Amino acid sequence: LERRFVMLRNGRIEAYEIEREDNIPKVGDIYLGRIVNLDPMLQAAFVDIGAQKNAFLHYHDMLPGNSELIEEFQAAADDLPQRKNDKSETLSVKRRTRLSGSARSKAETQRRNRRISTADIPCIFKPGSDILVQVVKAPISTKGARVTTDISIPGRFLVLMPYSEHIGLSSRIES
Repeated sequence: LERRFVMLRNGRIEAYEIEREDNIPKVGDIYLGRIVNLDPMLQAAFVDIGAQKNAFLHYHDMLPGNSELIEEFQAAADDLPQRKNDKSETLSVKRRTRLSGSARSKAETQRRNRRISTADIPCIFKPGSDILVQVVKAPISTKGARVTTDISIPGRFLVLMPYSEHIGLSSRIES
């Protein structure tokens, strides 16, 4: 019914964990889910993570862990006007050649920092696509779990936050 884990160091207990077999997602669990549907009125997606009820993922919680998808979407969006009109393509090329190195990197930064609106979410995340999520609120009564793509994995001295640019230092680290 359960698995127990004990980590010893020099004969002393360092960590003790108990894992029980059940189908209920717990806070902190990480799943590779599949988007079942998007609800524009709720601004949310429902994600199948293998539980009885689909998990709830708000549009704002979809963006942190999906920078690669967003960059692909932005690149495709940037290419659209160029494909529609040959004249704009030549203007775009001329502008790029006139830009200096620092101006070019500024333009690239601005392109990357373009804000994604909630209207763009259905274009980026299609039903049936896979998405990596972490449970932030356990399911209750008739509602499924609340999930986010902002993954964080806590350790003893470190919290791994792969999609965050934040760097913090534990006060427990002495040297």
